[in-house]
Amino acid sequence: MERLTVTDKQHQEDLQRLRLLRLIDDDFMRSLFKDNIPLAEFVLRIITDKPDLIITDCETQKDMKRLAGARSICLDAYGIDLIGKK
Repeated sequence: MERLTVTDKQHQEDLQRLRLLRLIDDDFMRSLFKDNIPLAEFVLRIITDKPDLIITDCETQKDMKRLAGARSICLDAYGIDLIGKK
């Protein structure tokens, strides 16, 4: 019987953790989309049905605090379409 080295054992444990992740899991999504504006733009164009959507900024979980009682929001991407709608 073949013995696993520490590195092999760690690799197997990492693979098992990856098998448990789903694309919709927050940690996985953050890693997948981090610093990948073209991917975020592609997915958001499909979801919003706006083929002209241009992502101008992409930062996972960016808080935008509002003043005067308005609600704050937490964005992952900020973009505009061809007519300038944000």
